[in-house]
Amino acid sequence: MFIKYKTQGRRKAKNIDEEIAWKRRVKNNTTVNQTEPSFDQLFELSNLKAKLQAKDTTIKKLKANIKRLNKISTTNSVKKDIDEIKTINIELEHRMAKLIAKNEHLKQIYKQLYDSIKPSRVRAKEHVESLVNELNQKNIEITDLNA
Repeated sequence: MFIKYKTQGRRKAKNIDEEIAWKRRVKNNTTVNQTEPSFDQLFELSNLKAKLQAKDTTIKKLKANIKRLNKISTTNSVKKDIDEIKTINIELEHRMAKLIAKNEHLKQIYKQLYDSIKPSRVRAKEHVESLVNELNQKNIEITDLNA
């Protein structure tokens, strides 16, 4: 009877819209006439659903692990960067300590040089002053003799 209805419906269809409407009716009629699944089919469906649910659970766990590992790797990367920065900082502090010590040593050397130059300068100044005084006295003696 289904075949007769199908062929008769096609003969009666005058245009495409009627053909589409007829196919929808046939589709709806076939879904209503389907038989109920057997116990074995229901059992198999429930087994498949259980397997699917287990796989979904596994996928969710794997996604959670991936997120956790991404966080761990990011944390490890940050820790590694921090360790590298600390190492560089320690090296710079060591260099700075060496430079400070060298600077202090140079300050002492220059202070000693300045201190050693200062008395020589004072002695040279005193010597120049005594020579100037001597010269002035000689000039006075020469002017007294000439007068």
